[in-house]
Amino acid sequence: MKAFNLSAALIICLIAVTFSQDGPSAWPKNFPMCNGKSNSPVNLRTTKRRQAQRWKLTGWDKPSKYKVLDEEYAIKWELNEGQRIIVSGGGLTDTYDLVQFHIHWGSDNSRGSEHTLDYRRFPMEIHFVHKRRDFDTATAAVESEDRDAIAVLGLFFKIQKRDNPNLEQFIQAVRQVRASGDQKEIENFRIDALLNLVRSEVQKDFFRYFGGLTTPSCNEVVQWTVFTEPIGISAYQMNVIRLGNPDAVGGEFFRPLQKLNGRTPIRFIPSKGSTNVKLCGDVAQNYCKSLRSVKGKTRESPRRPTRPKLWFFPSIIRRIMIK
Repeated sequence: MKAFNLSAALIICLIAVTFSQDGPSAWPKNFPMCNGKSNSPVNLRTTKRRQAQRWKLTGWDKPSKYKVLDEEYAIKWELNEGQRIIVSGGGLTDTYDLVQFHIHWGSDNSRGSEHTLDYRRFPMEIHFVHKRRDFDTATAAVESEDRDAIAVLGLFFKIQKRDNPNLEQFIQAVRQVRASGDQKEIENFRIDALLNLVRSEVQKDFFRYFGGLTTPSCNEVVQWTVFTEPIGISAYQMNVIRLGNPDAVGGEFFRPLQKLNGRTPIRFIPSKGSTNVKLCGDVAQNYCKSLRSVKGKTRESPRRPTRPKLWFFPSIIRRIMIK
């Protein structure tokens, strides 16, 4: 089933209305795919475990230009055209370009995340939304019906006593967009303020499953990655995010859990004692020195040849060969 050809403004309006009135349970009336068999979010519980593959993050440390939007039901950072932030590896089926990231939250610190971990909710969840690289636009990816057309990295937040300095630019962007109205363009918003957090997360456990968008039109085209270790955020920082106008569209900006319908989210465990992420970009060049470009592709640098092991030769022959 193809995605509905509704304007973005109309979709935002319908989402805002259904969050505040009948709630997400009313979405299938206007968006039949919201009643599908592979919807999101879901509860994540430890079942099958597999070894995680190495992640590769490219461009995450570059100064970037974002348009920050307060859509009432979420705050969203859209990456401007012509900029490339890329993720691959980690067991993803392809290479993906970042399109935008946004946050979901609740009315208090006991709720707000869309996914749950063993039915535990967190006060907030951030989604980094990527399109598969062979699609020109995110719209084309969503309309493709491919179950891996979109890749979303989801991270939980938990309350801690002190402010998290890695979130300062992030929190400041929220303040600015709220002060300016509904939209503000921020130049040189350095995503490396969040890079430290993402880089830490991708070296930890995560769940992987195939699902859908968590807002209408709920297309089932998402390869979900949800990390298990939450990021710290202070109660004060969390309140800055909450201080919108909850009377406008309600105070709960997350979709309830959906049925798995036979799906089994798989938990991936990184290798012990090894770095599970390779960062490539202007700031993190030292992470990429082992890469060499060959006809548009990358490969690891050739290793220095080592001497053959001679343990199986008689001692006199070993002395001669070593000389």
